[in-house]
Amino acid sequence: MSWREAEQEYTDEVIGETTIPRMFFDAVERYGNGICQMYKGGVYDRALVDGSIVPAAPDGEYAELTYHETSDIVRRLAAGFRELGVDPDDRVSIYADTRMEWAQADIALMTAGAVVTTVYTESSSNQVEYLLNDPGSTGVVVESEELLSSIEAVEDEVDIDFAVLLEASDAGDALDIDVYTLDEVYELGSEGYDDEVVSAWVDDQNWNDLASLVYTSGTTGDPKGVELTHKNWRSCMNQIRKRLGPRPDKPDDVPVLEAGMTSLSFLPLAHAFGRANHFQSFGSGITLAYAASSDTVAEDIQTVQPDVAAAVPRVYERIYNGIREEAGSSAVSKRIFELSVDAAQEYDKAENPSFIQRAKLSVADKLVFSQVREALGGNIDLFISGGG
Repeated sequence: MSWREAEQEYTDEVIGETTIPRMFFDAVERYGNGICQMYKGGVYDRALVDGSIVPAAPDGEYAELTYHETSDIVRRLAAGFRELGVDPDDRVSIYADTRMEWAQADIALMTAGAVVTTVYTESSSNQVEYLLNDPGSTGVVVESEELLSSIEAVEDEVDIDFAVLLEASDAGDALDIDVYTLDEVYELGSEGYDDEVVSAWVDDQNWNDLASLVYTSGTTGDPKGVELTHKNWRSCMNQIRKRLGPRPDKPDDVPVLEAGMTSLSFLPLAHAFGRANHFQSFGSGITLAYAASSDTVAEDIQTVQPDVAAAVPRVYERIYNGIREEAGSSAVSKRIFELSVDAAQEYDKAENPSFIQRAKLSVADKLVFSQVREALGGNIDLFISGGG
């Protein structure tokens, strides 16, 4: 059987025709005590941490949440959003940079039956107005007081009922709409919380239901809202699992995507690629560690020492160009780098690498690639490339 046939026929407990919330809670059943999320201390004044719901991480260090702990947060946030008046099929926007709470709010809103829409943090006031009005958002999850001020500037032009801040704040008095912090939503959901009721919300959903509206960048006119059903997300996830999962036909030296690995997350979750990577990681039992920002990726990758990361091609171009520039400090080191790259490409293209090809790669690894791995945390098995 060819690898393509093996890929097409492969199935396991991760692959399925379910909604995103059902996928997540099924993963919690499988990986409950495994680490789900890692978050860095000293970066944000997190509302959930201030409310003693999530333990504080030491400044500059990472703390962890298990799948069970993240699930508990998601379920109570889902109940809290229902208390705010969120009904099935309501549109609720998320206006924040990539962080732990983005993902928690995302799955919580879908658990409550809402359709999650996206607002880019670099959006102008006019773009914020458009990205709230076009989908008909009834509420918005906002990262900070700074971004809340963008909503305040267009408050009379949008028809939203509430805003939820991910960071601790008392800035709600500036707006006429109801403003909550995320810990307040959690507390609302915890009052009279009923696990069976939340489970019933998930059971009532269908994988053909609309899950999210992801907006294009707007570089060619007004941003276009792309309708993505649970089936769209899950079909993508299923195929990635078939390609990268632990298929029995794979040789031992071929890396796979499996439970227990750690992934560094820094892609914008307002983009489809970042969201798909998140859902894939949750479904596969992978730990998601969140970079403090795009500017701290080099530092955070050393701290987290991830096994896998996903990025757009431009990120890999920058990594490669940086390595090549550093290697080019002398004619000899530049030549060693070029020969090492040639050896790796030759090995990669060979269907059955020869002894000489394996020997060349071994030397290249000792001279160049081992140092690159160390600079990337020392554990990288997989770099996934996608997006534009």
